[in-house]
Amino acid sequence: MWLKTYLLTFGAVQYVTGIYPVTKNYIVSACGSVSLECPIGSLMMVVQASFTEGTECDVENQAQLEDNWAVWNSVVSRCNGYTEGTCLYNLGIELPESRTWGNGRVDVKYRCEKEVSSYCGGKIDVSGPGYISSPGYPKYYLAGRECVWNIYAQLGQTVHLRIMDLSLETEDCLGVLERGEPKMEQCGQVSNTLEFTSKSNQIELRMRTANGRIVPQRGMLVGYRPVGCPAPPTINHGELSVLNSTHVRYVCAEGTIFKSIMASTRIIECRGVDWSETFEDCVSMNKLLRDPNQTFTQALQHLNTFHSRSTRSGDIGIEIGATIMVGVLLVFSLGVAILLYFKFKGLETFYLQDDDEINLKESLSRQVILEEVERY
Repeated sequence: MWLKTYLLTFGAVQYVTGIYPVTKNYIVSACGSVSLECPIGSLMMVVQASFTEGTECDVENQAQLEDNWAVWNSVVSRCNGYTEGTCLYNLGIELPESRTWGNGRVDVKYRCEKEVSSYCGGKIDVSGPGYISSPGYPKYYLAGRECVWNIYAQLGQTVHLRIMDLSLETEDCLGVLERGEPKMEQCGQVSNTLEFTSKSNQIELRMRTANGRIVPQRGMLVGYRPVGCPAPPTINHGELSVLNSTHVRYVCAEGTIFKSIMASTRIIECRGVDWSETFEDCVSMNKLLRDPNQTFTQALQHLNTFHSRSTRSGDIGIEIGATIMVGVLLVFSLGVAILLYFKFKGLETFYLQDDDEINLKESLSRQVILEEVERY
């Protein structure tokens, strides 16, 4: 029998901020029996399970792990909630009808959780992924009472629920309510996972049971997590505008800027469930100029930000174009002036040369006349 186990880590590497670390997921694959292992004391949770026909027993040969709900339900019944370290699952024994399927490989994705809330009801503040189980899970549950969990995320966020396991008596039910309005109810057992996402930041999970006794069934296991980022706060001396579901923009009032970036406008992105940057108030430019920790040059670099913020990009383009045109005209005018200067200078020289020749001729004529008079 071939057996191979792979460890897939999701969320181990985080970029900037905003991605909550997700519990490590494990995948086991084998033809025949598979062995699921968790540290002793951790709660085993089956995420996916599938069966692939053939003789290949290596998980690397599968295209994609897809749920086969009959197999999933069988693995959940055998291993979900296991806390003793190793759970051995044999497809032929746990699911007898699978013997007619022929040869094939079983793939199971699961995780190990140390922190699971197992109280009958209470208030839960959602800051990251978490889990709720009924008291006694998975060995039994106590009937004859109602357990109510009020789950709260931060304002601006929603809550996502995933019913990972539900094994109750037929008359016992698990319900989901939002602001008092019923949204979903499931009684008895489920053969696959169920999911629900709220529209507000709060949700109510209600497990209603009849007949006060200990029921030898697993009970319920539910996962929850926040969705989206909290509502962005207002800031002093600045305005907030929501660009879309993942980006917000802050613009400082005239004469103020963000000290950390020395600019009057900033855009912050929602990454996962956190904002990519910390929020800060706008501060006075004059105050920064008087601050010994800030150089005067740094402040002046962004002095024009206050004026350019109110100027449209089209107007800026027109101003730049007009400036260029004026410069071209000035250069052209200068060239024309230079040409005219040299032209008139040449004419003046020409006229001066003609006057000199006339004077010379007149002088020579007078001299010739005097010479002729003296001769006679």
